[in-house]
Amino acid sequence: MINSSREWDWMDKYISKNNPKIKYVDKLPFNYNGVSTPFGIYITKKNKDSKALLEHELIHHKQQSKGGVFFYLDYLLELITKGYDNNKYEIEARKSEKEFCKKNYTYCVRNGLAKTSHNKNFRKW
Repeated sequence: MINSSREWDWMDKYISKNNPKIKYVDKLPFNYNGVSTPFGIYITKKNKDSKALLEHELIHHKQQSKGGVFFYLDYLLELITKGYDNNKYEIEARKSEKEFCKKNYTYCVRNGLAKTSHNKNFRKW
């Protein structure tokens, strides 16, 4: 559990060193709350103040920077074979979530149990 601002210090250091572009938008596809792409991190305006969601997306940014094209291929393979909730990259990005929510993230976001966000329509097509 994140108890102090010191535990978030890595985010400020990472942002200042890597300068990912963080953009706030009205809506994202499939009712996602945040997305990390090669072009920047997109977070919905209603989640602008969620440090947990920003942390989640910054971890994805680190994963992408480290893995390059191979990250995207492996992420897709994980998604196809294990699904979104059990994707190893998503689980790693959920580091501030309770253990139950790490592997049941869709349920937790939809039911207000996730630290990142509450969105009853999360991942609904």
